[in-house]
Amino acid sequence: MKKLFLAFIFIMILSGCSFSSEPKENNNDNNKVKQNKPEVITELTKDDALSILGKAEELEFKFYQKEYTTPEVYNYYTPYFTKNYVDNIVFKKGNVKLENDKWVIANKDSELVEGSFFSIPSSEASTLEKTANKKVVILRNNLGEGLYAPHLEIITFIHTDEGWKIDNLNWEPIN
Repeated sequence: MKKLFLAFIFIMILSGCSFSSEPKENNNDNNKVKQNKPEVITELTKDDALSILGKAEELEFKFYQKEYTTPEVYNYYTPYFTKNYVDNIVFKKGNVKLENDKWVIANKDSELVEGSFFSIPSSEASTLEKTANKKVVILRNNLGEGLYAPHLEIITFIHTDEGWKIDNLNWEPIN
């Protein structure tokens, strides 16, 4: 068996096959043009981020009024949210549960779970931080007294092929 395996390896080497996990370069001129074309990333301003959040909040509010299959949930959130957000915030934070292959609101007569939604920030109470790679932008929204304890909402935007989308949300208590 060992000799058979070694023979197989030898034949693969002679035929030019490689076991490398690295992608091979294709010398096709069309691929070179695509590879050398720089990705254009439009800047996300604070006004742009607040606009996305306003539209996303309206979309999210309507979400809880209906039942959805898992593919329908992903499709529903696609305009303003990434799959990461749906997986880690929508599905895992506790506002929805899976019943008979449909996602339904978990507790119809209660408030949403802390850390599972964002408030529309005011321009004055929020700051926008741009990262070095320019594909990630973080908006920090400082919330004082209200229904929930004072906290900082940290909303992460990422640049996708479809433009800027909300990728993550964290709540940090303010002491």
